[in-house]
Amino acid sequence: MNEHHDEQNLRHRPPARRFGDGERWRWLTTAAVIMLLVGVFTYQNPQLWQEEQQVSEQPQQQLQQLAQLPEPPVADEPPAELPQEQPQQPQQQVQRPPTQVDVPPQVEQLAAAVAVSAAPESWLKPLAGGLQRSYGFGFDHTCGDYRFHSGADYAAPVGSKVQAMAAGTVTEVTEDALWGGVVTVTHGGGWQSIYKGLVLQVKEGAAVEAGDVLGSVMEFAAESAQESHLHVELHLEEECVDPEAWL
Repeated sequence: MNEHHDEQNLRHRPPARRFGDGERWRWLTTAAVIMLLVGVFTYQNPQLWQEEQQVSEQPQQQLQQLAQLPEPPVADEPPAELPQEQPQQPQQQVQRPPTQVDVPPQVEQLAAAVAVSAAPESWLKPLAGGLQRSYGFGFDHTCGDYRFHSGADYAAPVGSKVQAMAAGTVTEVTEDALWGGVVTVTHGGGWQSIYKGLVLQVKEGAAVEAGDVLGSVMEFAAESAQESHLHVELHLEEECVDPEAWL
C-alpha cells in the first residue's frame, strides 16, 4: 500500500525547472535587443554623444593649453626701490626781538595833509618823563605778542602830575577797568589829545589851558608789565597819529 501511494505521488509531481538551453537563448536575445536599442538611441542623438566626448576631452585640452603657456621671465636683478619721501621738518618759528617798528606810512600821509594853521601853535609835553614805548607796531610785554600801539608811553613815578598838551575843552572823562582814568581834550581843527592811566582831577566840560593839571599817574592793568607811565594818544579827525611828531 505504501508503494502504491509513493507511485501516485511520483506520477503527479511536476518536473523540476532547470536552466536549459531555451532559457539561455531567451536571456541572450533580451540583452541583444537592449544593446540594439541603445545603439539606435545614440545614433539618433549625435549631439548627446558629442557633448559626452567634449566633456571627456576638456581636462586633456586644459593640460595642453597650460603646457603651451610661456614661462615667466626670470629677473636677474631685484627691482629698484622707489625713492621714499623725506619727512618734512617743521619750520622753526623765528622769534623777533622786542624792538619797536617804524611808524606806518599812513601816519606820514596824515601829517602831510594837515594844515599847520589847524594845529595848536605849540604842544606841551604832558610830563617830564622820557619815552618808554613809542607809537606804532611793536612788542607788547603785557600781552606777549606784536601789536599796534596807538599812543606814546612816558615813564613817570606813580603820583606824577599830568598836564594838558594844549588849550581846549574836556569833552570826556571816564574810568575804565583796564586803563584807569581817561581824559579827552578837544583842541579844535579836528585835534584831540587823550590821556590814559590817571587819577582824575578834572571834570567833563571844563575849559583848560596848556599846562593845566588833568590828573596824576597811577598803575593800570592794560600795560601792567611796563614800569609806571602815562599813555598819551593824539587824534586828528578821529585817526590816531604819532604824538612824538608834534611835540
